[in-house]
Amino acid sequence: MRPSQSSHVAGMEPHHPDAYEPSPPYIPLTTRGKKSLSETKARLVNMYRGAPGTLLGAGMGLVVGYLVTLDAVYPTMRAYDARSNRAIERIMLEPGRAYLRALTCVALPFAFLNLTLVAADIASSRTPGVAKLGVRVGLMSLAMSFAIVVQGVYVGSLVAPTFEGSRYNFRAPAVSLECPTTSTKTSLFFDPVRQIMTCHATNQTVFSFGSDEFAPYAIDPSVNRLARYTSTIQEVIAAVLEITPTRFVEATNTNVVALVVGALATGVAIGAHLTQFKSLSSDSAAGNITVLAALRELVSVFQIMTSWIAMTTPLALISLVAGPIYAGTHNVFDFTKPTNGLIGVCWYVLVFVGVAAVHAVVVLPVVAVVGSRGRLSPLRFLWHMRDALIYALHTSSSRKSLHVLLSTFERTVGQPTAKTRFAIGTGATLNKNGGALYVSLSVIWLFSNGGLQTIFSPTKVALLVVLATVGSLAVTPVRNGGMVVVICVFAMLTGLAPPYAISFLFVAECIVDPVATVLNAWGNIIVARLLGEAS
Repeated sequence: MRPSQSSHVAGMEPHHPDAYEPSPPYIPLTTRGKKSLSETKARLVNMYRGAPGTLLGAGMGLVVGYLVTLDAVYPTMRAYDARSNRAIERIMLEPGRAYLRALTCVALPFAFLNLTLVAADIASSRTPGVAKLGVRVGLMSLAMSFAIVVQGVYVGSLVAPTFEGSRYNFRAPAVSLECPTTSTKTSLFFDPVRQIMTCHATNQTVFSFGSDEFAPYAIDPSVNRLARYTSTIQEVIAAVLEITPTRFVEATNTNVVALVVGALATGVAIGAHLTQFKSLSSDSAAGNITVLAALRELVSVFQIMTSWIAMTTPLALISLVAGPIYAGTHNVFDFTKPTNGLIGVCWYVLVFVGVAAVHAVVVLPVVAVVGSRGRLSPLRFLWHMRDALIYALHTSSSRKSLHVLLSTFERTVGQPTAKTRFAIGTGATLNKNGGALYVSLSVIWLFSNGGLQTIFSPTKVALLVVLATVGSLAVTPVRNGGMVVVICVFAMLTGLAPPYAISFLFVAECIVDPVATVLNAWGNIIVARLLGEAS
C-alpha cells in the first residue's frame, strides 16, 4: 500500500495544514443588527420594569413637583384651585389614583385565585400525606411570618417618629344640617321650584331630605370618614371576625381576612369535591384535570393583567410623587425640616433592611437549629444556598427564582423527595416572610408619615400584627403586589383611603422588594429542609 493511500480512512479526506476550513455560518448584517437591536430592547425593557424605571419615574415626579411649586407659578395655580374646587390638584393626582384603583381591582382577584389553586392542589392530591404536609407548610409559614411581623411592628413603632409627616386634615363638608331642638323651631328645607335651601318653621324632629327621584345634594365620596368604635371588642370584631358569607363580597374592596379565608375555603371545597371522583372512571379523572387546569389558566391570566398594570408604574409615579408635593402635604426640597419625605423614606428602607437581616441571620437559623434538634448547621446551609438567594435578589421574583432554588437545594442536600419539592413549591405561595414585614412596616409608615399617629392605638397595633400575618398570604408574586394588601389593611384599621404618604413607598420598593424576595426564599427552604429532616 502506498503511503498516500494509507492516510485515507473510511471515505474521509486526509487533512492537510493548508486545506480549506469551512468558515462559521454567514449572518447577514441586517440579521445581526436586528438581533443586537432585540437584545438592546429587552435590556431596556428589563431596566424599565426594575429599579431604574422606578427611579426614573420618581425623578420625573420630583422635577414636575419642583416646577409647579416655583414662586412664579405656584400662587397663581393655588388661587385658581381655590376658585375651581382644586381642579389642577385633581388633574395631577388622578393618574396616580387610577393606577392604584386598577392595581387593586386586578391584584385582589389574582390573590384569591392563587390561594384557591394552592388549596385545591393540596386537598385533591392523590399522594398519601400531602394534605397534612400542606397544612404543616402553611402553619410553619404563618408562624415565621408572625415572628417577623412582631419584630417589624416593634422596631417600626420605635422609629416611627423618623417617619413623621404633616398632620392629616379632614376636609369639612360643604353643607351641614342641624335638626330642630327645643330652642329653635326652624330648619333648612329644599325648595325644588327655586332650587335653593330655604328656612321654614317646623315641629318635626325627623323629616325627609330629597326624594327617591331627586337628590338635591350628593355626598362627596372624597370626604373621608374615620371609623370610630366605642370599645376594643367592637374594633376587633369589625376588623377581623366579620367573615360571614355576606362579607365575602367585600374581599374585593378592603377585607383581607375575608379574602384569605374565602380563598382557602373555596380551594379546599374544590379539592374535596375532586377527590370524590379519583377512583371512578377516566372521564371523571379528566374532569379533575380540567378544573385544576382552568384554575391555573385563570391565575396566569390575572398574573399577566397585573404585570401589564405594573408596567405603568414609572408613569404613575410622576403623578404619585408630584401630586402630594403640589398639594402641600409633603416637603421634599427642604432637607432642614424633620418632615422631609425623602429622609423618611431613607429611614424606612434602613429599618426594613435591618429587620430583614436580623430575621434572616438570627431568627431563621435559630428556628432551623431548634427544629432539627441541632442536626442542621443553618449558616453552612445558607452558604451553600447563596447562589440561589443571589439569583432571587437579582430577579426580585419568587416564581422566577423557584427553579434555581430547587436545583441548588438538590445539589446541597442530595436528590430531594417528592414531599420536599412539594413543600418548596407550596411555600413559594404561602411562605411570605418578606411580604409580612413589608405590610407591617408600610402600614406604620402610612400612620406616621400620613399624620395619623395620634390614632395608632394599642388595639390597632395588635390588629396590625394579625392582619399583616394573615395578609401576607394575599401578597401576589408580582411587582407592587404587597402594596394592595397595605391599602386594604390600612382601610380595615381606619376606614380611610390611603394618604398621600403611600406614594413614597413606591420609591422605596425598588430596594425593599429584592430584599423581601430573598427573605421569602430563605424562609421557604428552611421550612422545606426542616420537613425533609422530619420525614
